[in-house]
Amino acid sequence: MMKPISIWKQELSDGVHTARLASLYCCAPEQTPAQAARYEAVLNGLEATFGTHAEAGLYSAPGRTEIGGNHTDHQHGRVLAGSVNIDMIAAAAPNSLNQLRVQSEGYDLCVIDLADLAARKEEENTTMSLLRGECEAFRQRLKPFIVSKCIIKVHSSSTYYRKHICNTVAYKKICNIIS
Repeated sequence: MMKPISIWKQELSDGVHTARLASLYCCAPEQTPAQAARYEAVLNGLEATFGTHAEAGLYSAPGRTEIGGNHTDHQHGRVLAGSVNIDMIAAAAPNSLNQLRVQSEGYDLCVIDLADLAARKEEENTTMSLLRGECEAFRQRLKPFIVSKCIIKVHSSSTYYRKHICNTVAYKKICNIIS
């Protein structure tokens, strides 16, 4: 859901989302201010990185761990996964640049020109390759209005996710949630 950033911040500050955060993070309501602060930080990061926006959406993708299996390409889809109590959150906002811009905390800004989504050999196994592939998948699913108007500021509660932000299932979940 898109809302003005000032409204998101006010609601987080006023505790409007306390019950939702308590449910999402399996904690008591009095333990939610730290989570609200994370969401406010990602909104602040969105504005600091990309300037002011009329509205933005907030998103959370749960973390997971593979107990057995891992890569579905050579496990034939067989993975025994378990959830963990960390997640990746993002704030996304529209832009009119025909670009996807993703800023992960502590890493370089990634910019994808949406007019050029062809795979590139030199980008194999990189963040740019994953982003370009996700944009192409959205385009193929006839969702260009989502891809062409999105910028994302990502924040994770885990150093692991920050280091591997675009190689995680959580990142793909964020993209699917936004769409």
